[in-house]
Amino acid sequence: MRLWVLALPVLAACASDPSLECDSQGGQAAVWCHAHKNAVLRFVRSTSDLDGRRSRLNWFRSTFYPSVQKLEKDDVIHALIMTLEKEMPTFVRLYEQEHFWAARDSGELNPDLRGPLMKTGFRHAVAELERELHPARN
Repeated sequence: MRLWVLALPVLAACASDPSLECDSQGGQAAVWCHAHKNAVLRFVRSTSDLDGRRSRLNWFRSTFYPSVQKLEKDDVIHALIMTLEKEMPTFVRLYEQEHFWAARDSGELNPDLRGPLMKTGFRHAVAELERELHPARN
């Protein structure tokens, strides 16, 4: 009972700030989630031009992310990302780096969790970038 009471503030924070959900995963799941979140953050932030950042965020949020929402397996999501090499080479390169380190650092993570955690990381990157690039909307 006591642990549940202590967990309530963390759960409330996750609900109010989606960027905290990766942290709430703990251990290897958090590593996997954060790596995929970081791939998107690095991609959008890799240009110093504000309009360029907004354009990249819009592409990710409106074009790419809807195509992975219905996918469950990490290898299927990974294969989809690899098809974007000519269209979005910067995203693919940054994703590959983060994905490699996540695989190395979360080797025993349940494979059934990887796809959902990738999507969680992507979603949380979008939420963070929305607050950063469109503060008036929040």
